[in-house]
Amino acid sequence: MENRKFPEELLFGKAEERWNFFWNYPLDHPKFTDAFNKLMRQIDVSQNNDSVILLYGPTRVGKSFLAEQIYKAVNDKYHKEMQEDKGLIPAILVEASPPEKRHFDWQGFYITALEKLEDILIENKVIPEMPKGGYKKAREYRKTSTLNMALISAIINRKTKVLIIDEAHHMAKRLTTENLQNQMDVLKTLANKTKIPIVLLGTYELQNFKDQSGQLASRGMNNHFTRYRYDNEEERMKFILCLLSFQQLLPLKIEPSLVEHYKFFYSRTLGCVGQLKNLFYLSLRGKLQEDPNIETMELSDFEEYALTLDQCEKIREEIVIGEKDEKSSMSEQSLFRNLGISEDEVDDLEREDIKDMENIIHKKTKEEEPTKEVNRKTKNKQKGKPFQRNPKRDSIDTPEGFDSLKRAID
Repeated sequence: MENRKFPEELLFGKAEERWNFFWNYPLDHPKFTDAFNKLMRQIDVSQNNDSVILLYGPTRVGKSFLAEQIYKAVNDKYHKEMQEDKGLIPAILVEASPPEKRHFDWQGFYITALEKLEDILIENKVIPEMPKGGYKKAREYRKTSTLNMALISAIINRKTKVLIIDEAHHMAKRLTTENLQNQMDVLKTLANKTKIPIVLLGTYELQNFKDQSGQLASRGMNNHFTRYRYDNEEERMKFILCLLSFQQLLPLKIEPSLVEHYKFFYSRTLGCVGQLKNLFYLSLRGKLQEDPNIETMELSDFEEYALTLDQCEKIREEIVIGEKDEKSSMSEQSLFRNLGISEDEVDDLEREDIKDMENIIHKKTKEEEPTKEVNRKTKNKQKGKPFQRNPKRDSIDTPEGFDSLKRAID
């Protein structure tokens, strides 16, 4: 039991406790840790800002687990403040639902977010300035703008630090380019009015949101949560270590020997740790339901719950397209050329002696000092006595309005 990752008494627990323990165990791995730390940094530096942060990757790479851990970490960070301010809700996590019809259901999204913020009387949100007097319920008449205003107000009043949207690729489904731009404009406006970062996590479909406009590109931060690639030896070894960790985590009396079958597990998960964990969970639960007293598991126990070859190929095709689209078509040289910057100019700048530049600036500052000294002397010049005019020549020009005044007197 030395290398096992579960308490020994769990072996004598109920079957349900054992598979729940496996599913809820927060197993970290290098790619998850890198993505988590990067997102936390981006959220921290985006406070009081209007950033829209995207994170996308293959299906079941671990995005939803990452969203949950980010949500938990932000709330833990402000635990002390939450004790002092009972109205503070640092982070909210909302799952975007797929559109039932042609367009994304913003009203349903706003209502879910308001519920997370514990907003009261959501059902009775009304639309101000209704014609012919009276007020009508927003839910009944689907007035999305009213719920949008309510969410903005709730986020500000709750002093929320970040809005996390999981399965955000559902916002991009069945949309034309124009409608896609409109979706991002809504999110951009929400971030701008609340001054908090909005984090969107989803599959490669979320790439459609990238750089929809220059205004959005200036606010955006894009993150690619990648799988472990088999053709990279270092990443292949890290995947095998993940497989070993899950093997040691299975609450069974005898630890299975699964690492030797790493090619099978890689091919059925395509290097996605979330998919690997799901395969282990389904297989463990299935075997425990069949026989709560099983002592170990074999490869055949996992084959029953693994993805089919056709399913794996479909996912592989989507991953290849997503990874290809992620590669930038713009090189630094191309950007320089588009901006009218020649490579020679860049090289000259790199060869410039910084010390000489400092001397030039220092010399310029010295030349300006006499002028500043004269100004100080003029400013400190002794003034005349109170109520006594300084000697000067009076103007002999006719005062403005003198002729009119003379005619009035005459």
